[in-house]
Amino acid sequence: MLLLRSSTLKRRPMKKVYPCIYFLLYSFLLHAQQYSDETARLLEGRSSIERVRVLNRYITANNDREKINTLLQNATSFARKHHDEYLLKELRFLKQRRAALFETDSHKRIDVYRHILRDREFKDHALYKAICLHQIGQNQFVLEKYGQALENSLSAQKIFRKLGYENVPNIGKYLHDLALDYYFFRNYEEVIKVMKTSVELPAFDDNLDIQRYNTLGMAYLKSGVTDSAVTYLRMAYKKAAHYRDTIWMGLVSGNIGEVYYAKQDYQKALPYFLKNYEWNKNTYQHFEIPLEANADLAKTYLKTDSLQRAYQLMVLTESYFPENQVFQFGEQQGVEVAKRQHYENLYLYYLKSSDYKKAILYRDSLAAVEKAVNGKYNTALAKMTQDQLQIQENRDRIARQEKENIAIRFRYSVFIGVASLLAVLGFTLYYIVRLRKRKEKQLWARQQQIEALEHRNTRQALKHARSKLDNLAQKIRENRQVIDQLQETQNTTKDSLLDELKNRSILTPKDWNTFKKSFNEVYPDFITRLTTLYPDLTRAELRCLCLGKLEITNNEMALMSGVSANTILVTQHRIRKKLDLNDRKELHRFVRSL
Repeated sequence: MLLLRSSTLKRRPMKKVYPCIYFLLYSFLLHAQQYSDETARLLEGRSSIERVRVLNRYITANNDREKINTLLQNATSFARKHHDEYLLKELRFLKQRRAALFETDSHKRIDVYRHILRDREFKDHALYKAICLHQIGQNQFVLEKYGQALENSLSAQKIFRKLGYENVPNIGKYLHDLALDYYFFRNYEEVIKVMKTSVELPAFDDNLDIQRYNTLGMAYLKSGVTDSAVTYLRMAYKKAAHYRDTIWMGLVSGNIGEVYYAKQDYQKALPYFLKNYEWNKNTYQHFEIPLEANADLAKTYLKTDSLQRAYQLMVLTESYFPENQVFQFGEQQGVEVAKRQHYENLYLYYLKSSDYKKAILYRDSLAAVEKAVNGKYNTALAKMTQDQLQIQENRDRIARQEKENIAIRFRYSVFIGVASLLAVLGFTLYYIVRLRKRKEKQLWARQQQIEALEHRNTRQALKHARSKLDNLAQKIRENRQVIDQLQETQNTTKDSLLDELKNRSILTPKDWNTFKKSFNEVYPDFITRLTTLYPDLTRAELRCLCLGKLEITNNEMALMSGVSANTILVTQHRIRKKLDLNDRKELHRFVRSL
């Protein structure tokens, strides 16, 4: 009985545990399937680059380690199923940098990316090398290593440009990071250039889609170009309204108010500052936002002499300032801006209220804040300059070492080369000397044969060509004699035949082609030199000069060309003008000398 009781006692809890285990297992599988389906919906129907952008957007928006790990697992399964190698490469990279996502220490984040740069899979991959350089630069900026930060960020941008911005999935985020770096150093011209590029590319996410137009508008405002500032800030507001982001609708409204405030149009600025205040007065997750909204509205009330309203807002602003002085990167700037504006508001308020003692007190506070802010900015500039000088010194040192190494390698190579050359020369010199005379004799004999053959062939060709020209000239003279004989007789039938011969070109096109071919064989450079030196010579003028070279008379030329002797004289006159010759004798000498 005791054994049975004991056995029964052991079985009863197990009967209760099994259903619990089944339920937990079923819940886990259902939960995993739900996340898998969500990942598929997130990535389905997109290109590889868009999938990478969506993944990074999701990871940036979530701080939940478990959700990110689940997403990476499901995305890996999805990529394998769809044979998406581009996405698989990105997922391997994301798993490598996962440690940096949850790390708060910038030094350790930099170490993660430097480790990836040494990884065999990614060290020679241009895109991931550039991403790591960019992330290292951004973390160096947080550590106030401004020169090194800018150096790495610009190196990354150089690679991105070489790859083509359209081939970098998260380029919108990288460009905005760089623009904010420039904005910190008040280099608004570079901010505008970077953001102008950004707005032409796909947005990284909804937030940065709004921010890039807002940043561009504020850079124009800081540069004093208020019309462009309003244009881009209104575009930012439309984006915020499209995404129904009330925080950004308020912030952009406040920035539009800043434009009109800068133009001293306080009545027009007031409603925009009111919008910012109404939408962001309870935005406690970003305490610097309501601080700036209160301070901006208060300064506008002061300008419109609504002192009581301004004072109420200034009291409220005092309660918004955080007690703890530990801020994330970027929050400190917002607090400093709000504090400077707050002290300026208090100074103006007490000045308008004729309480000069308190006005002087807050003026001193304002001066202290401005001094601190300017001091920090000047310190940052000095650090960046110092970092850049150090970087340049390191580059110079490396360049000098490289030059020394190159010089050493060059001297060593020269020594080896000279020694090898001397050895080869010494080995081959004897053989070359032996063969030299025999080759020279063979070459001389062969050259003599070639020259003799060429001379014989040339003489034969010239003789043949000259014979053709003589036959052609003889034909012309015979035709001329026929005409002369016909002219001597006054027979009517012969007169008609004479007219027929005079109206017909004795030198037919076929004869002329044969003439040119033979002429070029006898005088190969004559026509070429004429057309080179005097490219405006006509075909008829070239023909006249060729016939002149053969010492054919004008009457014979006329007969050959089918024209009158006067036409030949006119043609020769045009030739003399083009060749700058005075008379026919000079033309004759020119043709003979050419």
